Amino acid sequence: MTTSAIIEKIRKLRTLAGNSGSSEAEAASAARIARNLMIKHALEESDLDAGQTEKLDDTYIEVGTTAWRLRLAAVLAEHCNCDILAKPTYTNKHPDTRAELKGGWKNRKFAWCFGTPADLAILSYLYEVAERLIMKAAKDWRESEGRWDPPSRRQMNRFRMGAVLGLGSKLREQRAAETDTREGEEAALVLASRYQQAIAHRKKLVPRVRAGRRSSVYGSEAGRQAGKNLNLNKGLTHRAGHRMLKG
Repeated sequence: MTTSAIIEKIRKLRTLAGNSGSSEAEAASAARIARNLMIKHALEESDLDAGQTEKLDDTYIEVGTTAWRLRLAAVLAEHCNCDILAKPTYTNKHPDTRAELKGGWKNRKFAWCFGTPADLAILSYLYEVAERLIMKAAKDWRESEGRWDPPSRRQMNRFRMGAVLGLGSKLREQRAAETDTREGEEAALVLASRYQQAIAHRKKLVPRVRAGRRSSVYGSEAGRQAGKNLNLNKGLTHRAGHRMLKG
């Protein structure tokens, strides 16, 4: 196997290690094999970086006008190594949303997302899965509260926001646990690099970002507990990346 072929193999392994759709075992195994190949063939980081620029892209997700959906997009963007803008003062500038909305953007909000195509695809899909799960959890909670004194709209939104915060806490704990091993630390470095690339891409497209106001909707404790019990793994049953080691 030529040196260029070995380098390409290592790049594929590292991509798999950093793929949000890979399981913990897959990511750890790919990172370990990549490290062993670098040691065996005396390769340095500079050898891998030479001539290698990962493609970056941007897309948008319509998140409606409720605060919990905006927060959900931000939580999942962090998990998928993407950067995000979720304010209409920026998102209406996106060429796709501007053409689609035709001036009616003020009553609709979009999360403008930046990252690699693979990370953006996972983010968009996970958003659909998580939104559906949170809506179902809120419905189940409302029914459990009883027919005669149902929760108000404000209480429902507090439950949904709480579910988003609980899910975010769960995902952060999972990522922290995955970095406990040496292989996990290496995979985390790959992910951090991708996140920094996403930020740089966003800054290139939108160099000046003003700070936004925090939402006045606070999450309820019942919602937080429900969010910690959500399982997004079912949404990644068909993961891209299993064939990445071929070739």
